[in-house]
Amino acid sequence: MRRVVAFFSAAAITGLVGVSACSSAGGVAAGDAGGATGGEGGRPLDAGKGSTGPGVTGKVCTTDKDCTGGVCSSGYFDRGTLNPTAYCMMEQCDITDPTAVESCDQDRGICMGIANRPAGKGLCFAGCQFNQAGISEIGRCPGKNDCQPIGYALDEQNKPLGVGICYGGCGSDADCTSGDKCQVERRLCVRTLETFSKANGEACTEADDKAGKCDCLLASKGPNAGKGYCSTTCLTGGTACPAGFLCSSASPSSDSSSPPKPLFTAEIPGIGGRCLKPCAAQADCDAISTKCREVAGGKFCLPSST
Repeated sequence: MRRVVAFFSAAAITGLVGVSACSSAGGVAAGDAGGATGGEGGRPLDAGKGSTGPGVTGKVCTTDKDCTGGVCSSGYFDRGTLNPTAYCMMEQCDITDPTAVESCDQDRGICMGIANRPAGKGLCFAGCQFNQAGISEIGRCPGKNDCQPIGYALDEQNKPLGVGICYGGCGSDADCTSGDKCQVERRLCVRTLETFSKANGEACTEADDKAGKCDCLLASKGPNAGKGYCSTTCLTGGTACPAGFLCSSASPSSDSSSPPKPLFTAEIPGIGGRCLKPCAAQADCDAISTKCREVAGGKFCLPSST
């Protein structure tokens, strides 16, 4: 059983609200995993736990009728379609270990915690897979959807392997359906566009994020909890960031074992990331309540729980 340590926080998808009959609950819960969207941590993913289900997650759909035993993402969220290409999801999946990110629906998806749901229940998103060269042929997301990194491991040949969820991915209104517009700062298809009042790199708080002032890259715990800086979503190797910022997935260059085992050696092309502020020393990050950390793509100001 492969154990995959999380490095990309679920905070990337905070704010989703389902509108289906069994999903009146609030947004996707933010995680404490490290990476370009949140704090630090080591939440493992145990492949093989999600062996039950109809196996429809990730199937391209138009309505729920296309998803036997599941739901179609096209009409599931109150903010809009979100994904350029709608796909089937399982409305509920089991989280048997709250410290782990777990697979679901015959290992076709990844179970993410949802706010206001019963303990141990989540939403099954389509999964994706990548390596140092980019997204693998068997691990691509449906249509135009982005692969947002969730975790990493070493494969059978001791080469780095990454997993993620299929979420968002629009670059313009033409990528969206059902009359939705592309919120390019988040790469999400939404019914109503937000007008951000804060620019990339400005200091922000959780309150700023909730008020729609910007997409705030912040820590979920620790002395800087709820603080960070405005950072737009991007696609590594394919999206230009504002001057002074670089698109990075913040993928780790080594794991947390002792001694550390090497993982990714450079930025991974073609996966979800954030427009991050490069740093040379901690002083470059103090004003925006982050830590100067080295990852595979370089040194950046990133949220930290310490």
